[in-house]
Formats: sequence, structure tokens, C-alpha cells
Amino acid sequence: MKYEAWSSKAFSIVIILAAHLRQSSAAEQVQPPANARPACASNCGCLYRVGKLKEKIESTLSTAEAKLKSNAEAAGQLLVAGLSGTSTDTIKFGALAAQAMAIQQKGTELYSQNAPILRTYLRALNQLEAGYIIARQTATTSTEATMTIKASHYSTHTFAGGDISRQPPAACTGESAEDKKDVSTDLLDQQHKFKPPNAAVAVELGCNKGEGNACDGATAADIIKAQLKYTEGTTKQHSGQRTDVATLATMIAYALPLEIASTNEIDKNTTLAAAAVQALESIADISTGASYSSDSNMKALVARIALGIPLEQKLQPDNDQAVAAKIKELYGENYGEFTTKVWNKLPDTTVTYFTATETKTEKIKALSKPEGIATAIGAGLAKAATLQMQTKCPTQSMPTEQKDKATEPTKTADECKKHKTSEACKKEAGCEFDEKKEPKCFPKTETDKKDEKSFSTNLRVSVSHVYVALFLCILSIIGCSIKLLGFLLKFLYILTLK
Repeated sequence: MKYEAWSSKAFSIVIILAAHLRQSSAAEQVQPPANARPACASNCGCLYRVGKLKEKIESTLSTAEAKLKSNAEAAGQLLVAGLSGTSTDTIKFGALAAQAMAIQQKGTELYSQNAPILRTYLRALNQLEAGYIIARQTATTSTEATMTIKASHYSTHTFAGGDISRQPPAACTGESAEDKKDVSTDLLDQQHKFKPPNAAVAVELGCNKGEGNACDGATAADIIKAQLKYTEGTTKQHSGQRTDVATLATMIAYALPLEIASTNEIDKNTTLAAAAVQALESIADISTGASYSSDSNMKALVARIALGIPLEQKLQPDNDQAVAAKIKELYGENYGEFTTKVWNKLPDTTVTYFTATETKTEKIKALSKPEGIATAIGAGLAKAATLQMQTKCPTQSMPTEQKDKATEPTKTADECKKHKTSEACKKEAGCEFDEKKEPKCFPKTETDKKDEKSFSTNLRVSVSHVYVALFLCILSIIGCSIKLLGFLLKFLYILTLK
């Protein structure tokens, strides 16, 4: 048992290590951008360059978020118009609503996949920016700490002075035109050649015997000076220079560790960020005709919803001309009149919605709250659900229509069983053939006849109801709408219980 427990744990560890190695391998496969910008030469120049990159990433995220928000509102309005408007509205807005749902889902997926990549890149840029800011704000030099010797023994004297007073750094200067460039998508996909943020601390020491006279031994005339310096740059230790009254020599120097992320890792993040920006910029805008003109699925939606071609009928190449003509009629040539024919008219489209006590009609632009949009969609679904129940459960008026059609005469077993072949049996009205039964030809049951009558009755529905039913069928085909439709149907069911 102990061996089995140990082996199980060992196997789990192997699986975890394998997964970790796969992740590491994937990260190592990312290469820095092929092209490189001229390097930034100073902390100020690099600070400016980082700021421009951050602007690009932040604006890309905010633009994508705003687009997703407006797309969600637009998709809801199109769905309301297609479901809860008139049959003419269903023809005009139905296909657009179905496609808008797909566009919205695709945009959401792109955002969920790529926004985290850009936020990771922003964190790396923030760390880099912090290093440059610290380097600039740290730079200062203390006053000289002076020990004036009045006796032959240094230990009897103390230092005075050496105060540090740090002032805000002066405004940045020295940034190049390259550093100030606004970052386009193409410029983003390059190595940005950041120099590491650099700052150093140095302790300087000197000794003199008055102006122009360096110390040459321990005498009562010696003046020993020390100074602490933070510098934006690098400082060499043990400069070895001689000192006089005006000059101190560096005794100890140390570069401050301000580079949190390596430039190589930043370059790899740049490669990922450039691809993420392109993905987010590709999110379609539902309010423009171009978002629909390039999608082949729209042709099928227009054929099914606007032209009413049955779902069981396969679309043929000769349908293309009729579809193109319908698109031109509804939306303009290649959706060129989408704004005037559709988008500007959508807010003024009158739809049906309901409250807790009554059913009302209102223009879409008046349904500003999500609850109003939801009840308008629910009203459209209620109409479609009623239609479905009517087609499955014929009303009392339907048999009247069927009386016009002659019913098949009832056949006896003797009349049918004389036929020995399938063809002869089927030619006899009211008979049915089954090779496995004996006799093989026998009278058709009454249930079958009723089913046929019921089927023909089901076909007698109004054109507007057909459009609604077709529209719901098309929506159910598109994966993005299944969850929404399920939610709305549950919502509708709850309302009907009240």
C-alpha cells in the first residue's frame, strides 16, 4: 500500500513537471521582434518612450472595452427589432441580429484572450518606468562633511556638515524625436531598445591643507572632507585621483539595482503585445455595414430569414442573385447604405414589450434600461412560442378548411390483400404495403390519415409567423445565441407563471 501511495504521488509530480516544462518551452519559443528602433540614450529619453508605449496599450484596451459595450447594446436592439417588431422589421433586422450575436461573441473571445497579455505588458512597462523615475529623483549630492584638524591626532576631531537636501528633479531634457513618436501598431512590433535604468551611490573623500595644498602627511593643518553622492548614471570606484581643496576622490561606489525586468523579456512581451493589439483592433463594430459585408454567413441568413427559403431546402448557387438583390434592397449595394437604411432607423422602430401588468408598444430608443430590452425580447419569444403551440395543436377553425379537401375512402382487408406487389398496393387509395407483414397489402390506419391532415394543417401559418419561426431556428444554429435563447425562454416561462 505504501508503495502504491508513493508511486501515485510520484506520477502526479511527473505530470506537474511535464506541464511546467511545456509552459516554459512555449514561453521560450516567443522571439523578440525582428526590427529594432534606435536606442534611447538617457533615462529621460527612455522615460518618454515608455510613456508613449503605455498610451498605445491603454488606448487599445479602452477602445476595445467601449466597442464591446456599444456592440452589446446594438445587438440587443437588433434582436428586439427582429423578434418584437413587425414582419417587415423581422425581414430587415432579423439576419443582422443573428449575425450581430456572432460578432459580439467573437469580440468577447478576442478580448478575454488578449487583454490579459496587454495588462502583463503594462506591468513590465510600469516597472521599467519606475526604474527611470527613481534614477532621476534619487540624484543629489550632500554638502561636504568636513573635519578640520587642530591637533596631531585625528581621533580627537569630528566631522561637521554633510547634510542631504534632495530637490525635485528638473524637467526632462535630451529626449530624441524617436523617443517622442506616437506608437502605431507597426511601431509597437519592434525592439524598443531601452537602456537599463541606471543610478549609483558614491562616497567621496578628500584631504587638503588649505586652498591648492593637498595633504602630504598627518599634520595639524589637514582638512579631511567626505561626501555622499547619488548620481544618475554610473560611477567608477577608486578613481585614484589626487585631491585638493576643490576636488574629492571617489572612495566607494555602487550601482543601484533598478532593472526589474530584463530587456530580453520585455522584447518577448513586446512580440506578444503587438499580436494582442492587432487582435483587439480587429473587433468588428456592429453599427457599421462593413462588419456584415465580409461575412459569408450573412448570405445564408438573408436567404433563410429575408427571402424565407425553408431550412430543409438546400441553398443553391442560383439563390445568390436573389440574395444579392435582397441585400441591396434592405442595406444598399455591399451594405453601402447601412447607416441610412438601418442604423438611423433602428432607434425609431416600434416594438412590443410588457410590464408586470400590461403589454405596451414603444420605440426602441425609449427602452434604455436592460429590463425593457429583456421584456421586449420576451414578447417576441412569447409570440413565437404561441405560434409553435398553434401549429402543434390545431384550433377548432382548422377542420373547416380541411372539409374542402376530399378524404380518402376507407378500404376493407379483402380489397387490399388481393394486391401482391408494392406498386399495385400503393396505387389502391387507402391501402398500405409492408413486406414483413401478412397479408403484405392492408388498409391504411386512420391514425396515418389524421397525421397527414395534421401535417397539412401545420403548414397553414401566416407569413409573418414563418419569419419569426425561421429567425428563431437560425439563431439556434449560431452557437453564440444558444445560451441567450435558453435564458430568455426560462425568463419568459417564469413570467407566464405570474
